[in-house]
Amino acid sequence: MPSERTTWAIITGEYPPQPGGVSGYSWVVAHALAAAGDDVHVFAPGTGLVEIASPVHVHRLSDRFGRKGRRELYAGLQALPQPRRAVLQFVLQSFGRRALNLPFVRSLQRLHGFPLWIYFHEFALEDTPSESPLRRAHAFATRVLARMAARAADLAFVSTPAWTPLVAAAAPACPIRWVPIPSNIATECEPAEVARLAAKYRSPAGGEIVGHFGTYRMRDSRAFLEEALPALVHGAADRRALLLGRGSDAFAARLIEREPALAGRVIGTGDLDAQTLANHLAVCDVLIQPYAEGATTRRGSLFAGLALGVPTVTTLGPLSEDLWAASDAALFAPPNDVAAMVALAETALADPQLRADLGARARALYQSRFDVARTVEALRQN
Repeated sequence: MPSERTTWAIITGEYPPQPGGVSGYSWVVAHALAAAGDDVHVFAPGTGLVEIASPVHVHRLSDRFGRKGRRELYAGLQALPQPRRAVLQFVLQSFGRRALNLPFVRSLQRLHGFPLWIYFHEFALEDTPSESPLRRAHAFATRVLARMAARAADLAFVSTPAWTPLVAAAAPACPIRWVPIPSNIATECEPAEVARLAAKYRSPAGGEIVGHFGTYRMRDSRAFLEEALPALVHGAADRRALLLGRGSDAFAARLIEREPALAGRVIGTGDLDAQTLANHLAVCDVLIQPYAEGATTRRGSLFAGLALGVPTVTTLGPLSEDLWAASDAALFAPPNDVAAMVALAETALADPQLRADLGARARALYQSRFDVARTVEALRQN
């Protein structure tokens, strides 16, 4: 670990009060580094909103990494005292220009030797045969930009080992470290508030609550949930579904419009702050978290429930790391197998002891492998 106080420059396309997964991640890591005794500066686009007071120095750029914003970024970085480290949170969509901000990516070469560390949350937009030719071309272009960015890095961090060969192919000499994403919401709930929410959402007969936390943007996951959630809700007369995350209210409304019998039994909360979201997750008896590529260490939505010890049913897929099958921290269905996930969720709902065991193993796995303290260790030891 550094023996002297380090100055960190976290460059991110979003930061609170802006919403988003990268925003929440950047906030958690910035505050953890500050709590460890370092001097932390965040460079992010302006919001026009009131800043949240904190020990982190937030520098708002005039634009979203346009010409003026880039000038402000470089001037701000050069003004920071030594020893200093710059960490770019790499999600192309957050840099503007519909994930095609070529001038910004090209300009990263100017930071080479700063040193510049790049954390690849994603490498590029997904390119699947089911997408339109235009979307596939867009995904290909983002892959080109990601390769350019990798070549500008002195050190690369990846949220999942699946990105390692992609970064290595673009920048063979660049060291690569696997650092999983921690939960970007509160990892402790408020028992009194959880009890109040349980009374609000649980049916008078005391039935179970099935939950899901996500963004409801990906076509595959939406289609999966549209089939799995009604099946689970109808599995018992007094069961309800609690949908969490930005867009959950609109998604719940679409489900009810398609199937009016779900009214009052499928509830979408919309966007919630970090502590309120944790309290809502803790109300759920089981979470279902399907991912087409399988559970991976880049899925903050998965870690949110695991950190709180909420029993979870998810998927094992082609990108799932070996630690998942070895952990017994969740129940795993094959990708895109709705019937298998519903059956596993029903098994957990019927067995309180199984749920307790799953929750305990999930929390233990999170604390040992994924907690933000592990992230800080990885950053400060390099």
